[in-house]
Amino acid sequence: MIVLEGPREERTNAQARARIPMNAAQVRSVIDEMELHTKQKAARVSLAQSAIRVGNITDEGKAVYREYLRQVGA
Repeated sequence: MIVLEGPREERTNAQARARIPMNAAQVRSVIDEMELHTKQKAARVSLAQSAIRVGNITDEGKAVYREYLRQVGA
């Protein structure tokens, strides 16, 4: 299991409805959940790649996804 260093923060429904981009702490939280519940590596890689391309995510959040992809070997 890959664990990225740094703080975690849950994303609220209000933040999502307001279209506030996900920050790095929220992305780390998503990755933790994904690592826990998604067993297929290909599915985790695909989600991270898609999030970078089309997600409403800050540049820092995208950097967290890129680091995750580097560590997972994608």
